[in-house]
Formats: sequence, structure tokens, C-alpha cells
Amino acid sequence: MLVQNHVDDISRMSEEGLGKSYHQCISEMSTLRKNSASVKLLKYAEEEFCYLFREAEIRESRRRAHDKWLRAKERNVSARRYNSPHKPQTEYKSRSKRD
Repeated sequence: MLVQNHVDDISRMSEEGLGKSYHQCISEMSTLRKNSASVKLLKYAEEEFCYLFREAEIRESRRRAHDKWLRAKERNVSARRYNSPHKPQTEYKSRSKRD
């Protein structure tokens, strides 16, 4: 049986819960097609599938962006750690004012 998830609930689902709902939805759509279910019911299942699929896409995109950020952060830390020491700051001579 297909369970409708509220969009806000989908965004708070665990990874496991999202995956389970996603696969259940695919299975249900397949069953509905085999049994020649009403167009309205199939449309409802496909709509639910789209919400679940979009949430999975959003999470994957965030995961990739976070991994990219972590790699960049690690490169910056490594570069600072292994680069030669900073050059000592140059002392600046004060300029005398010309009249």
C-alpha cells in the first residue's frame, strides 16, 4: 500500500527511511501498472515518487558539495602546514614630510 508522505516529512526522513519509501513507491507503481489500476491512483503514486526522488537528489547534491568543501579545506590546511615558514614582515621606514 502506498503511503503519502508530506513534503516536510520527507525532508526530515532518515536516509534509511527515504530509501525504504523510495523503493516501496517503485514497487507499488509496478504493481499498479500490472493490475491496470486507475489513472488517478497511478498519477498519485508517480507524484509521490517524484517527491522522494527529488529529496534523494537534493541530499546527494548537498553531500557532494560538502565533500568538495571538506577537500578544499583539507588542501588549505595542508598547504599552510607544509609550506615554508612565512617571510618575516618587512619593517617600513617612516617617510618624512616634505615642505
